[in-house]
Amino acid sequence: MKPIISRLRKLNIEISLVAGKLRIHAPEGVLTGELLEEIKASKDYLIEYILEVRGNRPDTGIPPAEKKRYFRLTSAQRRLYTLYAMDRDSLAYNETQVIRLDGDFQEDKLRRVFRQLVQRHESLRTYFELVENEPVQRIAGAIEPAIGFLEGEESWLDRIIASFIRPFDLHRAPLFRAGLVTTSAGGHFLIVDTHHIITDAFSEGILIRDFRTLWKGESLDPLPLQYKDYAEWQGHMHRMKGIGQREFWLREFAGEPKPPELPADFPRPAVKGRTTGVLHFELQAAETAALRDIGRESGASLFMILLSIYTILLAKLSGQEDIVVGIPMADRQHAGLEGVMGLFINTLALRNYPRGDKGYLEFLSDLRTRTLACLDHPYYPYEDIIDDLRIARTTGRNPLFDVWFIYQNYEKAGQDGHGIVLLESRRAERESKFDIILEASDPGSQIFLTIVYSGDLFRQSTMERFAGYFR
Repeated sequence: MKPIISRLRKLNIEISLVAGKLRIHAPEGVLTGELLEEIKASKDYLIEYILEVRGNRPDTGIPPAEKKRYFRLTSAQRRLYTLYAMDRDSLAYNETQVIRLDGDFQEDKLRRVFRQLVQRHESLRTYFELVENEPVQRIAGAIEPAIGFLEGEESWLDRIIASFIRPFDLHRAPLFRAGLVTTSAGGHFLIVDTHHIITDAFSEGILIRDFRTLWKGESLDPLPLQYKDYAEWQGHMHRMKGIGQREFWLREFAGEPKPPELPADFPRPAVKGRTTGVLHFELQAAETAALRDIGRESGASLFMILLSIYTILLAKLSGQEDIVVGIPMADRQHAGLEGVMGLFINTLALRNYPRGDKGYLEFLSDLRTRTLACLDHPYYPYEDIIDDLRIARTTGRNPLFDVWFIYQNYEKAGQDGHGIVLLESRRAERESKFDIILEASDPGSQIFLTIVYSGDLFRQSTMERFAGYFR
């Protein structure tokens, strides 16, 4: 076995082979440009290695869960269930996709494909209940997916989507809904609205990929694992490894930090509001190339560089030099989870100190060191940190941080030449989960950024200024 395999395993980087092409799944901030070049240089060896492993029964590292009436929740699911219990009418965690179906359309075929999807993915049959006042997840044996059929003009699509997105009752399956919009011109748009507690961004890609395969009449290989297997395994891993990591996180947050007090336009409401704004902007190719140059010279990933700029911006705006930013970290560490739908996200709270007496490269080096240390301690759940620190949960703020950073460098599904086109995800009533969310998309030559913000705190003009400061 070449050293590249051991290195990837140590960094929890997963390499899979899809349609003859390597696919990389890595924790946020781990995949540096140098490592990516090393992977490319070892491409032929990695493909041979994967094919060899496929010839035997793969050891997923995750045993099947024992058969029982209900199963534990993952740490991420527990957090979302708590938020649901605090506000059952929120749409903040509705994940919505819109798919255009080109060519001939058959209603019976659509129903058949969704039946197959529901049977394949237990997450699409999952619901939640309380047992001795603790939330658990259960899996319904059979569900007939409800598909709504709507009509309207294509110009009405945003309004139709907005009316289609509604709160979910987590105690009733299924926790997704589908609707087909047929326009007067004969176009067909499929809306799939899913609660985040059973899905994530990568799972949305799995759903589309499986939908395409089944729509074409092709078969899918059986899944070696389901989400409940991962949930039971994660609980065991957190008990075994989290104990040793607890002290790290308690040291990291010794002296509870104060959330950055950003210059808001309106007073903070006692209950987090639902008015949301969205602002898009981008970095040009030359600017993106310059950032990559800094990364190569400093050994920092583009994720770390963008996080450092975001952290400095928050420090300048708030006048504080102790800043905590929340990030989602993908948790698909095993090949057997590649095709499984579910919520595979850990929340990491990254605390940094952008003091005014530091130069930028010094701060970037500090941030890189702290980020890698946090990524090395992923098994102690964020929710347990909150409990250990005895931070009260309120309806107006999130514990530890109110700012969030998402960095995406995976390929999104697009047109595949078989009559199915994934449109950009639409959220007509998108509710901001935090004061400010900065989303960075890195498709290659330039960086595309989106700020999702609380309209109860900020005006659009204020966010335009903030975007200018970031640039």
